[in-house]
Amino acid sequence: MKLKILALVSAAILCACAMQPPVAQAKANAPVSIEYSVPAGLKTGSTATTTIQLVAQSDLQRLVISAAAYSGIELVSGGDQTVIENIKRGESRQIAVNVMLNEPVGYLAVFASTTDSRGQVEHKNIAIRYGSADKVGKRELKPGERMEKSVGETLIIMPAERR
Repeated sequence: MKLKILALVSAAILCACAMQPPVAQAKANAPVSIEYSVPAGLKTGSTATTTIQLVAQSDLQRLVISAAAYSGIELVSGGDQTVIENIKRGESRQIAVNVMLNEPVGYLAVFASTTDSRGQVEHKNIAIRYGSADKVGKRELKPGERMEKSVGETLIIMPAERR
């Protein structure tokens, strides 16, 4: 009797496991290329318009694109979710976003989602960097000196102790 119950429980567990979808099948990489250009020499407080061009790498039933300010920038205009239907391989579409740089370096996150003719959905995300990274973090702090981070935390540099 115990063996029969154990066999039924084992069979139920195997069936339940077989019905679960896999957590991740492959690395997300939508069949679309994302191209852009960023103006050189963008300074803190200035604005820039970036044209983001999307080129379909295969026939797509649907392409959804959006952009969001990630860090160090403000999205002034554009970036709203745009849905484009029935795009053939090699066709391109463009969206324009206008951003204002609030810090020496800022990032704009761009999200693309594609649906092919079989209904398979894939995603691609990129980050566009604005400003110049060489101006960030160049000053060396002295031991005991305090520094305010942009998120309000205080850092105190302490000298190393030999043990």
